[in-house]
Amino acid sequence: MGGKAHGPLKEKNYEKKINKKMRRIALFSVLSKKLKEGEIKIFDSLKIDEPKTKMIFPSLKNILNISKNKKKLDVLIVPEVENKNIFKAARNLVKTKVLDPASLNVYDLLNYKNIFIEKNAIEVIQKTFKKS
Repeated sequence: MGGKAHGPLKEKNYEKKINKKMRRIALFSVLSKKLKEGEIKIFDSLKIDEPKTKMIFPSLKNILNISKNKKKLDVLIVPEVENKNIFKAARNLVKTKVLDPASLNVYDLLNYKNIFIEKNAIEVIQKTFKKS
């Protein structure tokens, strides 16, 4: 009762395709803006021995100069691909994300205030997003 005979079948799709060139330009412009503002820090190595949150949390707080009672770090960590312990150790931290260098995107770069990049990950970013 009261329904339409041939009503809409699907929800509307609002996705928009962005060209690789535009995506690359947007990514590098956000990276350069963050670097200019001092929100990107590059480390030689971000390795930890065990995949434990209690091993990574104090060191991140010291780097960011955060007080003891504050729990939100607001950090995007981009380690090299082989560094699996960082991925496991940081997944329990609030407002902290560990991202593979090949899957870097504009949304995550804008969503986090501080970005920590491992030196070897920069090479992967350059290879992934180079001009073809």
